[in-house]
Amino acid sequence: MINHPVRREFEYEVQFESEAMRSKMETCVTLYMIEKSYCIETRKITLVFNLIFSPRKPLRDSEPFTACYLPGSDPEFFVKPQAGELLPYDSDGTLITVGFKPRMYSKKYKATLAIQ
Repeated sequence: MINHPVRREFEYEVQFESEAMRSKMETCVTLYMIEKSYCIETRKITLVFNLIFSPRKPLRDSEPFTACYLPGSDPEFFVKPQAGELLPYDSDGTLITVGFKPRMYSKKYKATLAIQ
């Protein structure tokens, strides 16, 4: 008997705190899933996202930032780095990694990432 892998589907989206914020920011934020993997031994699924923030008014100088998940977010989400510098528009940009390592199947996970 051949053991076929179970197909798992995931949905993800960028949610905004209000419709007003969505209309202001939706064109500035893009989220792509760039990697998904499954570890047979631990039975864990790892998803890696590329989050692109392109403000309408480009940064001319570096700006400090902090990134964190708001209270009520599931601890299976992580962000690296949690603080640093947003590089100006004429550079390669700043890499911010948003990660997710679910621990339980059929659970709906939720997190709110704030970057200030």
